[in-house]
Formats: sequence, C-alpha cells, structure tokens
Amino acid sequence: MGYGDIFPTLNLNKLKLKMLYKNNKSKEEKEKEWLEKNHSRLLEYKKQYRIKNKEMITKKQKEHYLKYKDKIKVNAKKYREENKKKVKAMHFADYHVRDLDLTICSLCNEKKQCIRHHPDYNFPKYVIPVCRTCHWKLHFGNKNNGIVQ
Repeated sequence: MGYGDIFPTLNLNKLKLKMLYKNNKSKEEKEKEWLEKNHSRLLEYKKQYRIKNKEMITKKQKEHYLKYKDKIKVNAKKYREENKKKVKAMHFADYHVRDLDLTICSLCNEKKQCIRHHPDYNFPKYVIPVCRTCHWKLHFGNKNNGIVQ
C-alpha cells in the first residue's frame, strides 16, 4: 500500500500545481511584456526622475569618479591605445568638421540634438549627424528594445 493509495487527492493536487506552473509565464516574460507595453511611460518617468534629482545624481557621479578615479583613468588610457584610429577620427571631427548642422538627424530627419557619427574611421572628414536613438541603432541594432541608458 503506497502513499498515493492512502491520500490520492494529494498526488492529484501536486499534478495540478505542476501543470499550473508549466502554463504560467515566467517572471522574466511578464517583465518583458510590461516593458513593451509601458516603454514610453518608463522613458518619461526616467526623464522626470533625472530632472527632479539632478543634484543628487551629480553628487553620486562625482563620488563614484573620486572613488574609482585611478581605474577610470587606466581604462580610458587602455581604450585610447586599443582604438587609436577611432580616437583620432573623433578628435579630427571635433576640431575640423565645424560646419555640420547638428540639429537634424540624417537618418530619421527629426529635429533633435545630434552627434557626429563616422561610418568609416579611415575617412575622418566624413561624418554624418545622427540623434542618440539612431546612433544606438547603428551600433547595436535593436538590442534592449532600443532603450538607451
């Protein structure tokens, strides 16, 4: 005589629970759905939070920099050494490509604050103005649903 024979409903309840867990969405799936539905709302909330807490954010950034100053400098130097062509092109554009209109994105044609993008670092004079969203998409595609952090 087994345990299931004495309490048959107990095994049935365990089976029901297993089936419920299989059919339910995981926490990650629910969070992903919520993010997709509330993307613009989340962006607006983050924007308002940064506006309201500007002083506190600046203070924390300064504290972080002072705490990790040596590591930051080492990493910056390492980046410059590993990406010499990229850094050289960026500096060239900053100082020599001044007549570029940085108010209209060349990809989405929206009037936004733009940055200079080098499609090819071998040609440092050739830069195009792109907004942050388009620049993110150029480099990373649609990872993170286009959320720039």
